[in-house]
Amino acid sequence: MNGDIFLSGIGQTKFGEWWQKSLKDLIEESMSAAIADAKISPLS
Repeated sequence: MNGDIFLSGIGQTKFGEWWQKSLKDLIEESMSAAIADAKISPLS
């Protein structure tokens, strides 16, 4: 598949200090929220 991909949803991590979480953990949390907001399924 070629071309641009757009996600029409929004997500964020909860506000606070998250020293125990990695950047990857924070990205996964916000991306999961954006995917749920867009009402789509992640690709397998």
